[in-house]
Amino acid sequence: MAELAEAAGVAEVARLARRLAVTVAEPSEPPGAATLVRAAGDVVAATCEQLWSVLEAALCDRRPVALDASRVVFMDSAGLAVLLRADAFARSLATPFVVVAPPDALLRLFARSPGAARLRVTPPVGNVGTPGASGGGCDGFGAEYL
Repeated sequence: MAELAEAAGVAEVARLARRLAVTVAEPSEPPGAATLVRAAGDVVAATCEQLWSVLEAALCDRRPVALDASRVVFMDSAGLAVLLRADAFARSLATPFVVVAPPDALLRLFARSPGAARLRVTPPVGNVGTPGASGGGCDGFGAEYL
């Protein structure tokens, strides 16, 4: 019976892991332009390590990183922990990190989580990987990166 439960757990993790797609668009010009990371699907305990590994690699390049969260369907506390971890890592590197266009469900999660107040969040601003793109910026991630 334990083997069946373990197999069911593994199957559930595998099913959830297929529910997140993460892509990276690295700018070629100009130096200092933001790297755009796009996440789509569910950012949950079973998938958040995938997002963390991409964010960590992008931040290690020491250029601004924008996470396009507009296609994130669901995020649990593990997903939020990844965003907070990325934010702390970015701050330790003095590298801007911003969450772009989070849907209402994520904004509600951020509002209920006191630690999330330190996240830089901005609405969609066109091509976030292009310096000087139209639209606003947000605290510490202004028009020079967006």
